[in-house]
Amino acid sequence: MSTSVWIVVLILISKYNAAATNTSLPEEQEGYKGDEDYDEQGLSDYELLLELQREIQRLPLKSLRNQQEIFQLRNRLFKPTEEIASKMASLSLKAIDNEVLKRQLLNVKNSILLLNETVMNKFQNISSSISAIQRQNTICMYKNKTDCSLAYVPHVQDILRENDEQDALTYYWQAWNGNHSEHIRHLFNEWLEIVRNLLDSYLKPSEPQPISLIRYHQYEDTNFLSKLEKEVLKVQPLYQALHAYLRTIMRFLFESNSIQPRSSLPIHLLPYVIRHIEVKNPFTNEINAAFRDFDLAGMKRKRILGTFLTDLEGEVERLLSDKTTQTKDCLVDQYSTKERETYSQLYKDLFRKQYEKLTSSRPIGINQEPCPGFNDAIFKAIGLAIMSPHHLRNVGVIKDYNYSDGMRYYHLLEHAVPDMFDLLTHFVNEKFISSILDNEITSDDYTCKYWKVMNKFTGVKSGIDIENTSVPLLYSSHSCLWDMQFSMKRVFSEIVGFQIYKGLCLKANSTDPWQDCDFMDNEEAVGVLREALSLGAAKSWKYALKLLTGQEDIDIHPFLEYYQPLMILIEDKNKESGATVGWSEDIEDC
Repeated sequence: MSTSVWIVVLILISKYNAAATNTSLPEEQEGYKGDEDYDEQGLSDYELLLELQREIQRLPLKSLRNQQEIFQLRNRLFKPTEEIASKMASLSLKAIDNEVLKRQLLNVKNSILLLNETVMNKFQNISSSISAIQRQNTICMYKNKTDCSLAYVPHVQDILRENDEQDALTYYWQAWNGNHSEHIRHLFNEWLEIVRNLLDSYLKPSEPQPISLIRYHQYEDTNFLSKLEKEVLKVQPLYQALHAYLRTIMRFLFESNSIQPRSSLPIHLLPYVIRHIEVKNPFTNEINAAFRDFDLAGMKRKRILGTFLTDLEGEVERLLSDKTTQTKDCLVDQYSTKERETYSQLYKDLFRKQYEKLTSSRPIGINQEPCPGFNDAIFKAIGLAIMSPHHLRNVGVIKDYNYSDGMRYYHLLEHAVPDMFDLLTHFVNEKFISSILDNEITSDDYTCKYWKVMNKFTGVKSGIDIENTSVPLLYSSHSCLWDMQFSMKRVFSEIVGFQIYKGLCLKANSTDPWQDCDFMDNEEAVGVLREALSLGAAKSWKYALKLLTGQEDIDIHPFLEYYQPLMILIEDKNKESGATVGWSEDIEDC
């Protein structure tokens, strides 16, 4: 059960209206037959459900603005609920026939189980501690070792993107990884212990299974991780071609004799190479220049809203002027310009507002996404649409723009590099964490095993010797540790986002779903999108996906179709440069 679910539920609970539809107590709802099975302390399942719904209905109507307020509300109001939380763990829903009611109560039950003040505070403290470590001024300058005033964020992070001196990049990566590895390792083990304890509450002694599988129960498929791996492996031909292309650029930018023709990519050199590609990308340069000249606050509201967001016109000015809504979250592209980031974040905030409106009449437990990452997948599709040249023309960011085949190549290249590395890196993180939870990897082997899996799927290596006390995955996803399913959600949303984008584009333009598609102002596409969002968790994610795409399972092919033109051009460039596709494993067996 994702920690993000209880956060979403608390936000929605705070907005709960007792007069909303389907908010009657269990005995008043169709499908509840009653339950006379009492637990050992004498409280029946039926009475637990009554107490739970009464507790929900006592909550005040209030809008929460940040995570701190969520914790404060939880600490102030949920003491009575904590007293029955242990009984909720064994609550049976066998007496309920109504599928929607069962889904509602199961979601609420799962959320209540996580309302443990000690656990939630530990999650918050771990995430805050790692964030603080990244901002500690303890790293010495490369050319002045007596000046140790640098922190990973923002100093070293910027150096890795901007500095072209290989020895300096190696020094700073080594210094950052070595300074706090023992402390970070301790925090990671503490996080794992919390996750294990939470997942243990879902295990049934009569049905033994690996503890990691419990993390995927909301996807309603015990083979979900295996299915995901099969889809991810289909990306390999495209990824290997892109990998070879990046290696060629890396060999040109740095000493070619230190990067062999079949070698993996050293991770500490990647940020600069990716930044170099961005700086040299004519599509990126033109769009960034257009955003710098564009008056986002003064643009016509109806242009940016389109059909999907047309009823939120009053929110645009408030969101642009409210600095608290423009904080960078886990899904914003780290290489965006400030103007593009604000534009993207505006749409994300408007999407959240629209989602809240569409699900406001749904009861607690139903007014949430059908599975972790589903709403992120929808926003991925929206993100692809709002950055299409067609949409940028519609909102006035660009004007007479010639979207030639060459410019399309650079447009795809801009998205492909972060998309491919995001998809594969987070899949590696997910495999790594699952293996640890299932005791397949011990703490003594964290570093070696991580780079072994990373090298297998991505052809990326540490590039330098790092002590085995290091926990590499925390350096990229530390800020989202409060969410136990962050990596899974990233993989899921990346794959399903392209499926949804294709499905909505077909409804908006049946001739070519990929050529400059923008479905935001198409009535048919927007109608289906609204319908899917309005379901909340009343139906499974597969039902909602079929509504949007005609498919009811994950499928990587739309992702591959989107990047097919890039694949053709990258293969040609690799042939011209003589680049070797693929890599040899550079990590010794642990």
